[in-house]
Amino acid sequence: MDFSIGIDYGTLSARASLVNLSSGKEVARAEFVYPHAIMDNAEIGGGALDKNSAYQHPSDYLDAFKTAVGK
Repeated sequence: MDFSIGIDYGTLSARASLVNLSSGKEVARAEFVYPHAIMDNAEIGGGALDKNSAYQHPSDYLDAFKTAVGK
């Protein structure tokens, strides 16, 4: 059987799905909530971050991938 993993990186969490490509059915689902959440007090180039923007910590993306897919 062939499977596909899809990961959606959102603002506060990442969601992953494992889908059986033969049947199109979702086999498993997981969500990883980012421990750093939104970093809205970060600065770039000496200026404050725009009020409609937010930073996420890079390790949150990596940890989400490792948690959903494994090491």
